[in-house]
Amino acid sequence: MAKYTLIILSTILPLFLGLASYREPVITPTDIRFIVLGDMGTGDSNQKAVAKAVAKKCKLEDCQFVVLLGDNFYKDGVESTSDRQWKTKFATMFRNTPVPFYAVLGNHDRRGSTQAQIDYSKVNSKWIMPNNYYNFSKDNVDFIAVDSHKLLVREKHRIQQDQYYKELMPSLNGDWKILLTHHPYISDSWHGNMGNYEGTTGRGLGSKAIFNDHFCGKIDLYLQAHDHNLQVLKGPKSCPGTFVVSGGGGGRLYDQKSRDANQVEFFKQTFGFTYIQIIDSCIAIEMIKNDGKILHTKNYCK
Repeated sequence: MAKYTLIILSTILPLFLGLASYREPVITPTDIRFIVLGDMGTGDSNQKAVAKAVAKKCKLEDCQFVVLLGDNFYKDGVESTSDRQWKTKFATMFRNTPVPFYAVLGNHDRRGSTQAQIDYSKVNSKWIMPNNYYNFSKDNVDFIAVDSHKLLVREKHRIQQDQYYKELMPSLNGDWKILLTHHPYISDSWHGNMGNYEGTTGRGLGSKAIFNDHFCGKIDLYLQAHDHNLQVLKGPKSCPGTFVVSGGGGGRLYDQKSRDANQVEFFKQTFGFTYIQIIDSCIAIEMIKNDGKILHTKNYCK
């Protein structure tokens, strides 16, 4: 009995005497790692090279998911959930990247059944598109997926999405807010800036109004496509934030057209994709060529 009493006293006595060291609880930091690419669905050698580089990067960094920014299929979208393009341009193409793919719609996807892309989520759990616009969260990061094509061409859909974002945005409490859109708010290439698309004054003003009302000043990072190249831009004073164009997924490349006086940090007319890592309040962005070479990095903390 004396032996056990001695063991107990030797364990608890230092606590009373303040001799035992106190260990802080271990807090696991947020660590989100994902790939971003758009304008990918050609099925040709350019998309295959990008897909191969994505798989290699995902394996190296242990990425958690991929974001697809629209024009998931070229030149026409899929007609059904059994369309052959699902196999050739997605399932087989990305068989070596075993993570979820969160997809938004682009204008070429409209040349087919957009409902088939939504319904395919029930056929293949790797493909995630619960609606033509939606949101999801990963730890302290909120993602908002926009149907930018319908904002551009349909007034009634602008009204529907306007109401959705009006209710959604105040409810989000993540430290980071990231927007996923096919059509860019700003871009230093052929399509250019919203409200002046293709150099046509007024084109995209309806979409721009939605962005100004609900996103500008609230979104930290805008992930965009539509222009087939890789870009990093600084937002204007009226809409601050970091703007990335990641449209090098496989479609014919576009060159630089500086018609809108954008603040361009990086531009490359090349096939490739974007890799992003968020650790708590800090973010690292890599613009990567289709051979795996890192062309540009941007790191900052909030």
